[in-house]
Amino acid sequence: MSRDELHAIDEWLLANHFMLKTKGLYPVLHSTYDGIHYAEKITVANLKNLKKQLDQK
Repeated sequence: MSRDELHAIDEWLLANHFMLKTKGLYPVLHSTYDGIHYAEKITVANLKNLKKQLDQK
């Protein structure tokens, strides 16, 4: 994976309100609802949207 692809993924995660949760042994990205409510998964629709973003780069 190229540096540009990683940067695009980071930007997508931030744009879709993903935040770094630092509690626990390892930092893990969790999707949020306005930065408050945590969900433990990325949906199929989220993955399709991310793929579309990467294909445009």
